[in-house]
Amino acid sequence: MMVDYIDGAIMENIQKSRVLKSKFPSAKKSSLYFESLVSKATLEIESTIQDLVGLLHDQDYSKPANLRRKFSKFKAILSKLHVLENVIVAAISRRHDDDDFANKLMREICSEIEYPTQTPVVSCLSQHYYRILPYYNLVCMPLLESDFLLHLPDLYHEICHPLISVDNPKTEVIKSSRGKLNRDVKRHFYVEIGRLQKNQFDNSEFLRTYYVWRDSWIDKWSEELFCDLFATLTLGPAYVWSNLHMCAKMDWNLFKIPLLQKSSHPPAGARMQAMFYGLDLIGFNEERKKISIKWEEFIQVIGAAPEPEYHIALPDSFLKKSAEYALEGVKGLGCTLASENQDAIIIKTLNEAWKSFWRSPMGFVDTEERIMKELKKNL
Repeated sequence: MMVDYIDGAIMENIQKSRVLKSKFPSAKKSSLYFESLVSKATLEIESTIQDLVGLLHDQDYSKPANLRRKFSKFKAILSKLHVLENVIVAAISRRHDDDDFANKLMREICSEIEYPTQTPVVSCLSQHYYRILPYYNLVCMPLLESDFLLHLPDLYHEICHPLISVDNPKTEVIKSSRGKLNRDVKRHFYVEIGRLQKNQFDNSEFLRTYYVWRDSWIDKWSEELFCDLFATLTLGPAYVWSNLHMCAKMDWNLFKIPLLQKSSHPPAGARMQAMFYGLDLIGFNEERKKISIKWEEFIQVIGAAPEPEYHIALPDSFLKKSAEYALEGVKGLGCTLASENQDAIIIKTLNEAWKSFWRSPMGFVDTEERIMKELKKNL
């Protein structure tokens, strides 16, 4: 009987959850940087066990009519357990010297820019480039990134996500600024959709793409652009150079827009244009021009070009407004804006690294190794 199967599977995962708690390192071997994450993970494992026990003993779920719901609930709990096992506890249990450096780096970054909430924890265990789990306040970065400089600016992007997605009175100001952008987006597409309908536009499939673009903006694009702009405004040109570097290696769909369903990230071309506006707003006009030249060269090399509907989905006015509203939000948070004469050690190091790269791309490997040794010694 499948009810016996599901109960047996639940019991197995209750035991797995209990064993998972044993994977935390002892007090002697643990890292101070991971204490908050250990506390959060412990509570979440206990919550998972309680959910599984409750599902096991709830007789209503075992009735034939409700068995599908029991399987569905079990699957949802396992999804949470999967993250705990393979990301959170894995990060804690494999603590390495690289993690200590990454967390020292993160603390210095947050101090320099006057980050308004708790410093995120960092693990060098990511299998998916840079990413953050806002609920756990955990940034995951690729294994080798603690020894190289050119992608470290991506940390500034990731730490903006909790400011937007996690409830905290300290961060309402940036949520409000993003809300203004989403308000403008809604108004724009409301007018455009209404205009098409008034003109008896009968291509329902194309009309549906307007809703796809509107919802993409409101659900995720505005957040991703704000995170790009947070990084640009607090770090400066190094983040924009880093984005070009990432696109060259990973993302050649610079102008691809969704047509049938929402996408989580706006196209790279739009993101870069928003960053250019951000650089202009804080006085990095000359550096923006230099990056623009390299960006255009890259576009030509790979033969990228906007699709016909690209500027309908991503009006340039929205990209400019994104930068203006993001600046309003970052100022409201009390974060320090990047400037040409800034001498904060991490900001200066990351921006100087990109200048060094362009002075001698072929010789940068040796320069990078020297800079990293010096940075690790001083943190």
